[in-house]
Amino acid sequence: MPVSLSNASGGSPTPTPHIELGTKKLRSIRLLALGAQLGIDGFIVLVVLLHFLRPDLDPGIRTVSEYAIGRYGLLMTTAFFLLGLGSVALAALMAWVPEARSFGRLLPWLMILFALAVMVCGIFRTDTTIPGSAVTIGGGIHKAAADVAMYAGCAMMALTGLRSLNDKRWSVLSGCTLAMLVLGLGTWAFLETMGYSGWAERALIAAVVLWFAGIAVRTTHDVGAVKAL
Repeated sequence: MPVSLSNASGGSPTPTPHIELGTKKLRSIRLLALGAQLGIDGFIVLVVLLHFLRPDLDPGIRTVSEYAIGRYGLLMTTAFFLLGLGSVALAALMAWVPEARSFGRLLPWLMILFALAVMVCGIFRTDTTIPGSAVTIGGGIHKAAADVAMYAGCAMMALTGLRSLNDKRWSVLSGCTLAMLVLGLGTWAFLETMGYSGWAERALIAAVVLWFAGIAVRTTHDVGAVKAL
């Protein structure tokens, strides 16, 4: 709650402009926290749902992006934009939350790069992985953007995991982050060599998105502990 000071005449409390500004900033931070949480969670829910709605797409060899083609394609496109907007909100949130600044200035920019790449994936549809299918310019742009998003995602996980190793406030998340990154990359490499490119991609996406969800929950918890000045 905003703190107010009584005026000299003993009348009703008069709000202090500085304190009102602090309250507005706190409200904005909490809205960003809510937006980040809803965007990232919404992506997870929609992608899981599409696996049940599109049983005709074999997840072992077909990419997640192919859910944007054909029936229920709008759901996958929506999922891309939810993840992108949620990532932008989280980037802004981490720039404001003091505890998150220990990761340095690079992390929010990597999040924005990730967000832009994901939203480009939502604008341009991928080409199908069916042998002999046409290769389009839009499909090439989608693939390049998807590669940028995955590289940025892995870089963010490595950055937060390594930079927070000696920070007690983030030590648990640091260990989980590095374990998820190693497990995600290892599973991706193993499944690729076994010919299950679809599951390989899903393993890496799961590692990155679950990391995003963990960061969002942890940062939102910090925001909940902040009080108005």
